[in-house]
Amino acid sequence: MSRHRVAIVGCGNVSDMHFRGYLDRPDRVEIVAAVDPDPARRAWAAENFGVTDTYASIGELLAGADFEVASVCTPSTVRLEAVRELAEGGKHLLVEKPMADDMTEAREIVRTAGDAGVLLAVDQNFRDHYAFGLARDAIAAGRIGRVLGIDQSELMWREVVGWRAEARHHALAVMGVHWFDGFRYLIDAQPDAADRRDADWIVARTFTHPAMHTAGRPTPSSRCTSAASR
Repeated sequence: MSRHRVAIVGCGNVSDMHFRGYLDRPDRVEIVAAVDPDPARRAWAAENFGVTDTYASIGELLAGADFEVASVCTPSTVRLEAVRELAEGGKHLLVEKPMADDMTEAREIVRTAGDAGVLLAVDQNFRDHYAFGLARDAIAAGRIGRVLGIDQSELMWREVVGWRAEARHHALAVMGVHWFDGFRYLIDAQPDAADRRDADWIVARTFTHPAMHTAGRPTPSSRCTSAASR
């Protein structure tokens, strides 16, 4: 089994999970560097996770560190620029979700990685946070029959904070991508190969509140119901 040398690009809140996840597998992963333009976040990475090599930019990282894979935890608003620079440097990529803020940028990210000949993956960690695995096993075993539709209700108050509150983004960009990924994960488990195709249609409903501050479209908050029909 290979032991991969990884650099964490972006030391914001979500990077905490990446640092901890990699440190839990020292037999497979070595964190060799971290990047963030904010010196306070670089210090945080060094103090909390023992990363001694930190850089203020991707350019400095590429020039100074020996690594194979970049775990890209930047805001999605600068994701394409980060991916382009890392891919051109020959680094494989694990990017946080959402991969991009619109389809044009998403396609460009895929094209950029393909042209550079590097691997590209999107972190979909909520497959393990929710009960998707239990439902997938039941579907694969044929215990609930053919899946024709999926409905999910999420009853929670979730307020967008930090950089995302100031950036225009789709209302479902934060949590909705997890549900859509989960639906596809479940459908792909169907025993009959003919049923393993994407949904024909999806409906989503979100609610927000005037107390929530966000740029652009409303923040998904107290209740989100999504359905996928096949």
